[in-house]
Amino acid sequence: MTNLGPQFDFDPHSIAEIKEILCNILSALEKLLPVARELCSKNTETRELSPCESCPERDICSEPCVRLQELLPKINSGRGEHENCSEFHDSTLIKIQEEKHLDVFNEYEACKQIFTDKQWVTICLYYRDGKTLQEVAKRLRKAISTVSDRLKVSRKRKAEYDRKLRTERLDYLRKKNESDM
Repeated sequence: MTNLGPQFDFDPHSIAEIKEILCNILSALEKLLPVARELCSKNTETRELSPCESCPERDICSEPCVRLQELLPKINSGRGEHENCSEFHDSTLIKIQEEKHLDVFNEYEACKQIFTDKQWVTICLYYRDGKTLQEVAKRLRKAISTVSDRLKVSRKRKAEYDRKLRTERLDYLRKKNESDM
């Protein structure tokens, strides 16, 4: 064993591997050092991107000038084609709602065998296709209350199914734990 100080005690084979790794790291650091010096120096081009760097009023300036304001993000920037904020927020909220509906649908799809055909069609139209209660009712030629009741019963059935699965898993884990002891 070779001793490289009070904290390190390596066998000779490990020292050779460590030396090779350190030489590779040192080589990489030597290549990166000039780049780091260039990027961190005060005279780089990146510092001149700010209009304040070359502004003659820099020392007496108290608020952003027109040149700087052109570079700053605007209140309405990043909204794409939307003309007003409410339209943008509405479309964003709709996309979020669609994603939530698909997540819920995926949970229902994992246990679709527990639903009746009528419940499954209603679940698909409402969660997967993103239809409103009114649209589902119209498509199925049923009253809105019927569609709402089917969804409510489906939710209860799924909750019962999930509870049953959790109970079965816990029982299985308890039995496994007891048999391991």
